[in-house]
Amino acid sequence: MRQSKRRLRRLIGSFTINERMLCLPAATLRIWEMAQYVCVLCEWIYDEELGDPKRGIAPGTKFADLPDDWECPECFAGKDEFELIEFGG
Repeated sequence: MRQSKRRLRRLIGSFTINERMLCLPAATLRIWEMAQYVCVLCEWIYDEELGDPKRGIAPGTKFADLPDDWECPECFAGKDEFELIEFGG
C-alpha cells in the first residue's frame, strides 16, 4: 500500500489542489489525508493509515487523536518526539 501511495503522489503531484479533488475518488482522498510521523529518536514511523493495532490503535487514527500517554513502540518516546513527514509535490 505504501508503494501505491507514493506512486499516486508522484502521479498527481503536478495537479493543483482543485484538479486533485475533481479527479480522485472519495476513498483515494481519504488515503491522501492520512499522514506519517517519524520518531526523531529512533526513526520509527507512525502511519495514520495503518494505526498501531498491537497497542489498540485502529487504522485511520490521526496522530493528534492518539492518547496523550501513547509512546513509540521502539524507544518509548512520547508524542512530542515525533515530527510530521512532509511529502514534496
